[in-house]
Amino acid sequence: MYAVIQHGGKQYRVEEGLVVALERVDAEVGSQVDMAKIGKLVMVADGGNVVVDPKVLAKTPVSATVIEHLRDDKVIVFHYQSKKGVRCKKGHRQQLTKVRMSFSTAATKTVKAAKPATKVAPTKKAAPAKAKAKPAKTAKSTPKEAKGKVKE
Repeated sequence: MYAVIQHGGKQYRVEEGLVVALERVDAEVGSQVDMAKIGKLVMVADGGNVVVDPKVLAKTPVSATVIEHLRDDKVIVFHYQSKKGVRCKKGHRQQLTKVRMSFSTAATKTVKAAKPATKVAPTKKAAPAKAKAKPAKTAKSTPKEAKGKVKE
């Protein structure tokens, strides 16, 4: 069984017992955090059953245990403009929280009880109407030919 969660503008594919580094979550180390506090549950799948219905996902209990709070490696941002003398060096360290994901047995039951999505056959689009053929151009006399013609 796996789930897709959305947190901090990113989506993560998580499984039971997987340790994930998310953006900082306001929770104590060792505490159990509900999915509502972490982010949004986007999808849950168990074997061939895939659930994306928000009503069913709201009932699916997915939680995480906070392992530790840490800071990511420093990222250097160097802004440079040639011939202008502009040089600006900045650094950034993202605040992260490591969590261990856990699904309860009720989550598995919820996914299996959900109606499987019915597959809809793709509809064929109507072919665009063909444009009418343009009439053939008639040969016009060129000015040189017109000079040589005699009026009757």
